[in-house]
Formats: sequence, structure tokens, C-alpha cells
Amino acid sequence: MCFCQDYDKDFFIDRPKALAKICDWANAADDRQVLSVVAPPGWGKTWILEKFKEEWGADHFVIAWMHAPTLINRNELIDTNHMIDVEAFLNFFDAMQNTARQRCPHIEAIDPTQDVSDMIRAFADFICECNLEKTPLVIVDGYDEITDKQAETFSLRLLAKLIEKRCIRLVIAHRVDWSVKGDSLRRTQRVLLFEEVDTVSRDFAHRQFDVIYRKRNPDAPIPDPEAWMGQLKEYRWDHPLANCFLFQRGLEGSTSQLRALASQDYYECCRAIIERPDKNGKPRDEALNPHEFRTLHRIAGELGREWTQDEIQELLDISNFYVNETTRKFFNRGLISESSPPYYHVIGGLFELLREMDIDQI
Repeated sequence: MCFCQDYDKDFFIDRPKALAKICDWANAADDRQVLSVVAPPGWGKTWILEKFKEEWGADHFVIAWMHAPTLINRNELIDTNHMIDVEAFLNFFDAMQNTARQRCPHIEAIDPTQDVSDMIRAFADFICECNLEKTPLVIVDGYDEITDKQAETFSLRLLAKLIEKRCIRLVIAHRVDWSVKGDSLRRTQRVLLFEEVDTVSRDFAHRQFDVIYRKRNPDAPIPDPEAWMGQLKEYRWDHPLANCFLFQRGLEGSTSQLRALASQDYYECCRAIIERPDKNGKPRDEALNPHEFRTLHRIAGELGREWTQDEIQELLDISNFYVNETTRKFFNRGLISESSPPYYHVIGGLFELLREMDIDQI
């Protein structure tokens, strides 16, 4: 179990530039009501938003944390009328109203038999009547864990209704190759790219190691992990989740010496990135089967850092990698992303770890 997958302030390594950007936007008189916090899988989007909620929300007003997958009927892929899980929504809505009443006691009970969109709109009306000193926020996580169609429905029926009166702002976390659905949301959107604002450096990795080591061994002197880190020739120590996972593996069984890593460790680290559990501890996606994992490993190993559609189709002997079941799954899960046309790549961190491992030893 990789404890760095869940937010824990004892393990949080500050991302000061990204956190400052989010706070600046939240405090500014900005006409953009939506902030998209964008980064690849495993880069800590949920972590930074948890930290933001903890620090900024202590003196301001975060109305709710919306975890999109819990409000969606995940098995409903076609009928938009049944994509919102009504029971889950009512539980969420009740909790959101109770939180809002801490600052707006006049909020009346809203008829739960109404359409969910009407309930959200009525709630937003009450919030706007409060004339709060600070703009209230709703944080949306897991937005890219649902399908495009589900995200469109979620955006149209819930998110768009929250910002109709322009007194509520949304912070939406999603991966790089996803976009916010719905014209009303996109028109008022600012984008914060983690990779441009606050990249993960080797120094960041060292600070991660110090925090992890001190938590395990509070009274022991902290060793320098640099020589041990050097055993990986491809990996750049620039992926927060992977760093944490590998440091934990290296520290298993000893307080004074890090153990050497093997292909099995790299394989399980890749799985941790691919199958990251959500806020409720459930894997975001099912595991890749052996054939799919070997295919992803082959793409990283034989095509290199960037490649074209023609190159991957030739390598895998397929006619169209957009419709091929395996490669489409890679796209849907954010494991493959578009660089700049016409190039594509396996996401950073995962790409390097795939190249570190000897697949025949797994």
C-alpha cells in the first residue's frame, strides 16, 4: 500500500508556486469563475487541492468537495437522464447545504423531489443572497475518471447551474489531455498547468525522501539517497507518486540502508500510477491485463519518447490506434497523451519506469 496516494499533511511536500497561483485566483476579483488545475495522473492534483482546502478554506468558504465519480452511475454510458446517481446526489446535496448554513443560516430546505438541476440552481440562489465577503468555492475532483458523455451531463446538469448567478467559483482538477465540458464553463475558465508552474525537481524528490524517512525513523540521522537513486538510468525522479512508492520500497526492512530495486518494484510502481485509488480508496480503473501491460511496455521501449500515429500502427500491426480496443483504453485512462500534433507519448514517469524494467522478470 502506497500511503502517498492519500492526502496526509505529514507527508505533503509543498508546491508553493502552484498553491500560490490557486490562492491568488481564489482571492482576486476575477471574472473567470472556473479554474482548471491540470496535470498528468499521479502528479498530486488531489493533494494540492486538499492542501488548498485545508489552508485557504480555514478562513474562507469552501462549500463542497465534489468527487465526480461518486455522483455518476458509472455503468450508464448512453442515457443521460440516468447518469446522475440520484441517491448519491441527495446525500452530497444534504451535506453541502449543511456546510453552507454555517455561513448562510437562512438557507431553506430545498425540495428533494425536484430535478437535480433545479435543486442546484435553487441552492446557488440562496448562496448569492448571502452577499458573502469572500467568494464561495466548490472543488471538483475525479472529473477525468468518468466518460466524456458522463462529464458533459455532470457539467450541464450540476456544474453549469452552480455558476449561473456568478457568485460561486469552481476549481476543477483534470489530466492534461482532458478538457472541461460545456460552453458556459469553458468561457469562464482559467487553466493552471502544474508542469509549467511548479515542476518536480530532484530537490523535491530529496525533500520527499526526508519526510518519508523521518516519519519512519524519527530519531535516526537521514541518509543521503542520491547514490541509491542513481541506480535508475531512465527515471528522472520527477513524478511525486512514483518517487514516494520507490522510496518506500527502498526503505523496506532497514533503517540504515536502502535496498536495491528490481523489475518487480518498477512493475508494481507502474501499477500504482495506472490504478491509483480514488478519494474513497477504490481503484480508479481496473488493472491492465498482462497483454495490455506488455503492449504498453513495448510502446515505451520501442517507440521512444514521442511517436506518430503511423509509427504505433506499424509497430502493433493495427489499422487505427484510435479505435483499437487496447490503445483506446490507454487513451481513456490517460496513459497515452498527445504532445503536439502529430506526436504522442506515454505519460512522463510511467514512460521511464516501463523502460527501466525487464518485462521477462515479471
